[in-house]
Amino acid sequence: MTPDHGPYEGLSLRIPERGGGFGASPLSSTEGHDSLSPAGPQSDQPTVLVRVLGQVAITGAARQFTRAWAIELIVYLATHPAGVSNEQWATALWPDKEMAPASLHSTASAARRSLGASASGEDHLPRSRGRLALGPNVRTDWDL
Repeated sequence: MTPDHGPYEGLSLRIPERGGGFGASPLSSTEGHDSLSPAGPQSDQPTVLVRVLGQVAITGAARQFTRAWAIELIVYLATHPAGVSNEQWATALWPDKEMAPASLHSTASAARRSLGASASGEDHLPRSRGRLALGPNVRTDWDL
């Protein structure tokens, strides 16, 4: 098995839609970055998709991620939909270090800038004190 050919390529399993999930082909690519096009007018359509099955990727972000740790933070938060304290995500990303509050803030800010905002203007990574959680328009491929 090579990295280009995973063990699941030959499987044909239809995954049922859940709660108005993605339609037949919701993904579209634009120059500069990938984006998600809603499959219909439903308001529960995710606009950012965090792919955690297979190679990690974030589709639909406003701009390219400039910090690897920002991507790690988004993936960690995507797998913890109820949110986590700053201490929890800092320990998950840097288990052997105690990070300065300024480093945590800059990592969260970089992730927030890259994710962007929803159509209603709300950040996909809302600002909060001491706790982070992704907004409702950010989902994972696992969820879908």
